[in-house]
Amino acid sequence: MCESAHEETITIKDHVFDLTHIKFRALSSKKHGISLCAASRLVKEEAIAGKIPGLYGKISDHTGEFTYSCYVASPYLDERVRAEHASFDIYEDVDGILSSTGISLRDIREQVLERAGEYLKEYLEDNIEAARSRVEKFVSEKASHYRPIVSRMGEDDLVIDPSISDKYLDLYLHRKLAELEETMRVQGHDIMAMFEGDYDDYTDRLSEYLRTAYRYQEIGPVQLCLAPPDHIGST
Repeated sequence: MCESAHEETITIKDHVFDLTHIKFRALSSKKHGISLCAASRLVKEEAIAGKIPGLYGKISDHTGEFTYSCYVASPYLDERVRAEHASFDIYEDVDGILSSTGISLRDIREQVLERAGEYLKEYLEDNIEAARSRVEKFVSEKASHYRPIVSRMGEDDLVIDPSISDKYLDLYLHRKLAELEETMRVQGHDIMAMFEGDYDDYTDRLSEYLRTAYRYQEIGPVQLCLAPPDHIGST
């Protein structure tokens, strides 16, 4: 059973897409998803649990639990559906000279997920808070070495189910810490490569980078050769 649908139209690279947001009730086997349609027929479904912060299991509104689906239709999809109506002639991703005009499945997915997140926002707040509490409790009680990244985690990082096991939460946080370490490493090397002859400016930028690193991330594992390049300061 589904309720009345909420419809909206978005534009992706000058092409119009119609979105229909639907809440399904009492369908235990149905999963949150995006459904791409062509010629009024379903062609491709994608599960989206874990791709929007707070979206896992069933979610609830004032009426009760529901499962969310977004149906996507567009002349762009109609023109590119294959004869057997089982898939589309659309690349998963596009780059190079086609990136400014060609639409990929990734482009469609990202735009639809953004709109789905807005539509579901009020229903996901409790789940997002539960996810944050799960992370904070785990870090506080069992994994204090992840503390530097907790304050850096925004809603986009809270795509975990609070019932996740300690094992998989540890693996998830380890990946996030590794990403942060790599970001800081790249930033450090970029600063060292940007010396333009002004030693005072260079040291000011380097000092600011270090203050940021230790104030916000407190990164210990990132080991950089932070001394100025050999030619700096030489006469």
